[in-house]
Amino acid sequence: MKFLLLAVGLVSLALAEEFVTIGYKNCKSNFDLKDVAVSGCSLTTTSKGKKLCEFKKKSTPRMKITFVANQDASALETAVKAKVDETMMDFPLPNRNTCDFGLQCPLKAGKEYTYEQAIQILENYPVNEVFQVSWTIGNAEHGNDVCLLFLVRVVE
Repeated sequence: MKFLLLAVGLVSLALAEEFVTIGYKNCKSNFDLKDVAVSGCSLTTTSKGKKLCEFKKKSTPRMKITFVANQDASALETAVKAKVDETMMDFPLPNRNTCDFGLQCPLKAGKEYTYEQAIQILENYPVNEVFQVSWTIGNAEHGNDVCLLFLVRVVE
């Protein structure tokens, strides 16, 4: 019986996604950011000392953003952009409705929430180039309730 429990525990541990807290810049979020973590990220440091998240091509990492709402909010949308050279390009999300990803909307001021969404790293993404990603959650009424910037690189 002990062996069975140990085996089940080891399998569960192996299947669990490991999230790592990444380096990010808060770009004037209205809400109080508590943590930003990603699964499938190999964390490294650039030559300038900035944290960089490496994603494997054809992987599906998960983004987890924990924040405290400072005001009530009902309808929220997520937008993701990547800065390629000097051009910001939209990252296609199949569903931009933030409330579909672990949040109980409407959000209430003073309460902590964790938003979690998977993103696909497609085969045609350039490898070994550093990109700045902009991840925002908000609406027209409030602006950017959550706004963060972080660095990524796609690897083979």
